[in-house]
Amino acid sequence: MSNLHLATPPQTLARLRPRPRRIRIPLAILGLLLVMACALGFGTILTQVGQQHQVLVLAHPVDVGDDLTASDLGLATVSTGTSGIAFITASKESTVIGRPAAVAMPAGAPLIAADLGSIPPPVGQAVVAVLIKPGDAPPSLAPGAAVWVVITTPETQSTGLSASPTPATSAPAPVAATVTAVDTPSDTAITQGVIVSLSLPTSDVQTVTTAAAAGNVSLALVPPGS
Repeated sequence: MSNLHLATPPQTLARLRPRPRRIRIPLAILGLLLVMACALGFGTILTQVGQQHQVLVLAHPVDVGDDLTASDLGLATVSTGTSGIAFITASKESTVIGRPAAVAMPAGAPLIAADLGSIPPPVGQAVVAVLIKPGDAPPSLAPGAAVWVVITTPETQSTGLSASPTPATSAPAPVAATVTAVDTPSDTAITQGVIVSLSLPTSDVQTVTTAAAAGNVSLALVPPGS
């Protein structure tokens, strides 16, 4: 008896053959880009952690108001990019010496800008703040400018007994000063003008502050040394 071979239909062979796997090109590219981004971010973090700088620290405790000297300062090495705190670097030591401590700090504390107070004025000088109304100072006023503090007074004053004006006393002589800061009031909706900090002789402080409280102060920009 002869062997019979049954032919397999072509449709059955097509179903038995394994289908080739389709590679989704967009998803593969997206995965590759994601891996590259993660590697780049990790490398950036390692680079930042590896960068070290010397910062200023206190060699011993200080109290509020103590003027910092070179003997008060020491150095420490920190890694940048990890804490997010802007420590004062060793290269800026000259900007720290002579400034008062704004807070009490223990030995070893690293310094930041908020720990330091303003530089005190020289002997015989004082810093006062005056509110300057719009039009009473040049708009180009900036820190470092030399100014005259002009104290204005009414040209005449009337009395209840006479309708004729009575001459007022002469205005004081202008006071030479230097602008140290120009700030905008926090309540601009109520207070119009700018707050100008002036460095001037201590002998003129009372005159200028009294006139400023009455709104009788104007500033004139003058050449340095005038």
